[in-house]
Amino acid sequence: AAAFGDAVHRICELDRPESEWGDIINEAFEMHDIDPARANRDEIITHSRRGLAAVETLHRELQNPLTYNELFVRASLDVGEIIGYIDHLAVTDSAYYILDFKTSDTSGRAPAEIAERYWPQLRAYAVALAQQDQRGRDIHTQLYFTDADQLEQSIISPEDIDDIRATIRDTLMMVAESAESNPES
Repeated sequence: AAAFGDAVHRICELDRPESEWGDIINEAFEMHDIDPARANRDEIITHSRRGLAAVETLHRELQNPLTYNELFVRASLDVGEIIGYIDHLAVTDSAYYILDFKTSDTSGRAPAEIAERYWPQLRAYAVALAQQDQRGRDIHTQLYFTDADQLEQSIISPEDIDDIRATIRDTLMMVAESAESNPES
């Protein structure tokens, strides 16, 4: 599953011609010490085409925004920091648009249900972007499920950031306290 997801992510983030996708798939599987011959190439190509179509749709709707792929971000908090990579970021004068690709199997659960697991990740990205933003822009967080060809989204306003930052801080404090009281786990 990890090699499959890495292959789809790399294809979507590198935005290379389809004639180069075979090499990208091979590299992703080799990175996980899996024989590339075991890759379900048709399925990877389907998921990748869907992911790239989601990016193209976003760009069309925003009329050629400034874009970044696999953008490193850091949210600095008084109790530490959270770092991560945004799969795709589109920026306009009035908003940020975070697009995160999810290659999970959605046959057993609805994408909206699965999305609940991932919203904290995107909220942390939102805090990181807000810390660098001088304009007070809205942040549109989008989870694109390549298996279901479905987009789940929410909007975070500048007014929401302090509450999100506090929630992340409280979560980090609980994790740190748990680690201190349970050093063997």
